[in-house]
Amino acid sequence: MTKLLFLKKNYFYIIIFFLSFLFLNNSFANTVTLKSAGALAFDNKNTLFVGDQKSGLVHAFELDKKILKHISINDLREQGYLPIAVSNYLSRVGHTIVDNHLKTHSELADEFKIDNISSSPSKFDMDQLLYWQKKAVEGLNINECNNWLKHSLEDLPSSIDKDNFIALIKDNINFPHEAQDYLNNLFLTPLGERSEIIDVIKSAGKEFYLQAQEVITSEIIDWNETAKNIGSTTGKKGKELFMPLRCAITGQTKGPELDRVINLIGTQQVIKKLKEASEL
Repeated sequence: MTKLLFLKKNYFYIIIFFLSFLFLNNSFANTVTLKSAGALAFDNKNTLFVGDQKSGLVHAFELDKKILKHISINDLREQGYLPIAVSNYLSRVGHTIVDNHLKTHSELADEFKIDNISSSPSKFDMDQLLYWQKKAVEGLNINECNNWLKHSLEDLPSSIDKDNFIALIKDNINFPHEAQDYLNNLFLTPLGERSEIIDVIKSAGKEFYLQAQEVITSEIIDWNETAKNIGSTTGKKGKELFMPLRCAITGQTKGPELDRVINLIGTQQVIKKLKEASEL
């Protein structure tokens, strides 16, 4: 029985390695093409993956003329894909695993069954790879996130606790560049350079932000109460109240709850951002 389990796990690792190497290795770049029918083939003979006709490999990798030049493990690593996400995805391409739980490599090996390998061409689905990336990010603890994001958070102000910043954004990111974007929007990029928010800020008007500043006369203890007071003073409510405040304070239209953001950045940073918005 021990020998059979050993052989089973080794079959699993060999297949995953082969798929990774064949699909992702640069040395095979010139032999892999995407046919006009949407199929990924090796040497134009044996179909390996079927592309998604709607978004597909062509769209996903922004390729011209439906030719898949290559994508390597280094490419995925540089984009921020976590190894366990890629493994969970490849383990389910052309092979059935009954549940959608994120599994360790050992657990994936235990799930591997030769009888569950499909004889049909396997559909490559970039959305599914992203699904497993999201699952993998959700499973990271703060220390693991810190290591994963270390190059993206180099410009985080020294006054901001890195662990608290990661805890704030973790549920809103899938890749390191998204963490860097949030950092830049929150602390570094001037509001006037953010085309996504400039119309919202200008539509709210200078007076709105001046009145919002006047409401904040001391340290913000309860943001919900502060926002309510800003609404009473400005006569704004709902989206007309909260969206201009979010855009000014965070530099973007969506993200973590504002009260959590404000607890992290502090009252003076909020006032600074509202002043900047009033001057646009």
